[in-house]
Parts: sequence; C-alpha cells; structure tokens
Amino acid sequence: MKDAWQPRQNRWLGRLSTIIGFTLFVSSIIPAMIAQEYGEGDYLLILLCLGMFGGGAMLVVYGKRHLTPRVEEVLANDHRAPILYLRSFNDQADDFTLGGFFSAVGAMFGNRNMGLSTSSWGPTFQSQLAYVMERVGPYIAVGRPGVRLPGTGAARLYVPDEQWQQRVTQLIRSARLVIIRAGTSAGLNWEIETVRRIISKPHQLLVILPLSKKGYRAFRQSVAEAGIKLPERPPNAMFMTFDERWEPLFLETTGKLEHTLSPYFRMNNIEPPEVSGWDAFRLFFR
Repeated sequence: MKDAWQPRQNRWLGRLSTIIGFTLFVSSIIPAMIAQEYGEGDYLLILLCLGMFGGGAMLVVYGKRHLTPRVEEVLANDHRAPILYLRSFNDQADDFTLGGFFSAVGAMFGNRNMGLSTSSWGPTFQSQLAYVMERVGPYIAVGRPGVRLPGTGAARLYVPDEQWQQRVTQLIRSARLVIIRAGTSAGLNWEIETVRRIISKPHQLLVILPLSKKGYRAFRQSVAEAGIKLPERPPNAMFMTFDERWEPLFLETTGKLEHTLSPYFRMNNIEPPEVSGWDAFRLFFR
C-alpha cells in the first residue's frame, strides 16, 4: 500500500486519456473547416471547435500527469548529474485550473515574453522544458506530498514534509543545473537562499520569470531578501541567469525554447540541444 503523501497514478488510464485527448485536439480543425465553408454565422460549429480544442488539451495533460515518471526510476537508468527544477507548489496548482488555462491563452496573444514556439500554459510549457533538459541530464523535481496527481514535465520525487528541506539540499548539491520558477512562497524563498549558498557558479541557476508585471514586482521584492538585486522595470525576457557577481543576465527570446536557452547552456559548457519536429509530436505521448 502506498503512503498517503504519494500520488495515485494509473499508466493505462494515462495512455488512454492522452490518445483520446490528442484525437480530439487534432480533430478540432474539422468543425472549423466546415464553419468556414458555410460562413462565419455558424456559431455552434465554432463552439464545437473550441470545445474539442480545449477539451482535448485538458485530456492530454490529465493523461500525461498519470504518466509522469518517478525520480527513482529515472536515476536508476540515467547516471548523469540531474537538472533540478524548483517552484512554489501553489503556482503549480494554479496551472491546472481553468483560470490558469485562459490566462495562458491571453498571454499567448499579448505577452512580450513568449517565444513564437513556446507555450505559455504551465503544463505544456513544462513538457517542452523537459524535452530540452532531458538531453542534458535527468530532469527532476520534488513533488507536493498528498497531491492526487503529479504535474507534467520533470520526474517527481515524493518525501514527507519533515524531510523535504534535507532532500532538496542533497539534490541541489548533486545537480548540474538548477531551474527555479519565480514565486513568492516561504518555501521557495528558502530554496533560493539555499541555492545561492550551495552552488559554486551563479550561472548554473536559471530563473523562469513571471509573465505579469505584478508577479515580477513581487518576486523582485522577495529575492531582495536573499541579496539578489533585480531591475525595477520588468525585462523583455522570459528567462534569467547570473554572472559571477550575482548580477542578473536576461536571455533574449528567440523563437524556439532551445534557441532561447542556448546562451545559458554555453555558459555552463553544454552544447545546446536540438529538439526535432518528431520530439514535438512525442510531447503528447511522453
């Protein structure tokens, strides 16, 4: 019997949901084509198209959460130094709400930070990030104890609440790179302070910046307590790393996610990975 703080995943249900969701997602173009053929007044077909598109995307993400691997399995088969992903559990939970989905849709059309091929919806963005990082090392994260299903992207490790700080410290020491999704929780603040204390080279750290100005201002104020000074004005960037003096270096958004991250990889003496069109297709069936 599993411990209460571990998720309940079903791989068969995950595969089935992913296949059905992908089919709906791709088929959503059919009512759109019919609506175009018969004129823009057929709003029922347009609503059907949007429902199939959104419902298919949700089913794919639901299925992929069932298929998210465990850290123990990944590290047993891949002995490279891991890539550690840290974030606020509250921010991750918001990704899976309808509000998170529609906020991402709005960001896709109006946000200055998004690349042409980079999703702004948390679950699909994490899948994209995983496919890039997995070419460098095992991409891992500590999962939230007691959650019904893990998030997408990084493999998850589950530990009781009383052990998480000790385990995160161990993971930071062993990590080749550390990725932090900007947030303002007390737990994340502790992780940022611990990363700064432990890692030998500041450019090992990559920060995923908030999409909103309000989120950036809150994060800027939060990291100031750890001695990290950020500019008052939000940068025109989605990612940030640091130089040897812990001065921020913002990465220019250049279309594909792996191209945007190329300067970061080169700073860490890593050949920038390439993600093919076939990899993009496999995002649905990871």
